[in-house]
Amino acid sequence: MSIKKSTLLLVLTLNIAYAGFASIPLPPSSFNASYSFQEGLCKIKINGKYGFINKEGRMLIPCKYAYASDFHQGFAIVRTENQYTFI
Repeated sequence: MSIKKSTLLLVLTLNIAYAGFASIPLPPSSFNASYSFQEGLCKIKINGKYGFINKEGRMLIPCKYAYASDFHQGFAIVRTENQYTFI
């Protein structure tokens, strides 16, 4: 399976897993964001963990990462504990 197909599968899995949660926009007061949107997503930090929201304020990727880069060409680098990976 190619990287783009496996990434699409991961994103679809995350969207399905969090479909109920993602349908409710986050109130702006629930997070501090000084990041910009890249490829339609903006990273946010809640309780010291990073995740991503879309332009409607819906959380698409939950805040569970110790580090997250911005998306570039469809990928972001994230760190959980001591392991880096792509989403």
